[in-house]
Amino acid sequence: LEIYNDNVHDLLVKQDKKNTKKKSLEIKRDKDGAIVVAGLTKEPVNGLKDVVKLLKRGNEGRATAATDLNEHSSRSHMVLIVEVKSGFEGEEPVTGTLYLVDLAGSERVRKSAVEGQELKEATHINKSLSALGNVMEALDRKASHVPYRDSKLTYLLQDSLGGNSRTMMVVAVCPTSITSDETSHALQFATRVRRINIGSAKRNVMSKNLEQTVKEMSQQLRMLAKSKEKSEQQLKSLKKDHSRIQERLRTSSESRAKAIDEGRTLAVLKTSNTQMTARWQKEKQLHEKTMTDLETTQNESKQLQGQLSKAKREIDRLTKLVGEKEAQFDSLKGDLRKAKDASSAANLRARKAQMLQSRHSNVGANKSNIVQIQVKSIKFMP
Repeated sequence: LEIYNDNVHDLLVKQDKKNTKKKSLEIKRDKDGAIVVAGLTKEPVNGLKDVVKLLKRGNEGRATAATDLNEHSSRSHMVLIVEVKSGFEGEEPVTGTLYLVDLAGSERVRKSAVEGQELKEATHINKSLSALGNVMEALDRKASHVPYRDSKLTYLLQDSLGGNSRTMMVVAVCPTSITSDETSHALQFATRVRRINIGSAKRNVMSKNLEQTVKEMSQQLRMLAKSKEKSEQQLKSLKKDHSRIQERLRTSSESRAKAIDEGRTLAVLKTSNTQMTARWQKEKQLHEKTMTDLETTQNESKQLQGQLSKAKREIDRLTKLVGEKEAQFDSLKGDLRKAKDASSAANLRARKAQMLQSRHSNVGANKSNIVQIQVKSIKFMP
């Protein structure tokens, strides 16, 4: 099963493709007082391979999503419940229940950058893990009330966290520096959980013959009553010594527990210090590399600025030279215009002079012809 948004879903039920909404199951106690999930699918298994096969089948229907921290982030807690029965023929079998729980990791919304449905899932995950932490804290303080009902997760696992059970918790941490805060908190939580003592596991015997059970318990009570009378006599003489020894033992236990806690805390701090030193060394190397790149970039920038200044001076020089050339061009253009005007005037005067000269030559020729005619006239006169 999975606990998704504080709802219990059966992962072994084939999901209808048309209706993707999963049915929510109810957690309650049966007639024997054990925690059960009503309507949860049970499959018979004959070995480890069958269990692994069902585990893979259930894992396929588990809710997952991609975040900035994990591409395949689990959005629910998954629980595999294995019931084992053993015994001899003719005797009442012994039943044991194994809970294998895969908790979804806590996440900081600021780092995972989730929103919408994923944000709602992260809120329920962190809430249920916080409830689990409160239960652990209550067990550590030996509190009279343990808040199992604060979440579906703790309510389902209350038989595993207290009573006749044996509990093991494995805390997984990420070695990357970006998750150093989560790693530190996870180690602190593990340190606190390791300190909890829920007692020794005992065998739960359920007899069908209630009358026989009552008879056996009555005999045990009578034996206990006799033992009590003997014990009371001994306790009266040893009460003072017992109080004094108990006080010494309590003081010694507190000192030893404090020393153990301080040793574990010191070990965690040493580990954290080593990790922080390694991270600081990496950051230092990265900073030195960045400074080297910055100096190289600054030198290149200075060179480019020098080249740019030189180019600007060259552009100013060329601009000034172009202005001078343009002024010369305008001057030559004016001189050319004056020369053209002078040439036009000279050509006009030359044409006028030529025209006058051609007129004078024509008049002279006519006069010479008249003179010749007159001469001839004179010669041939009688």
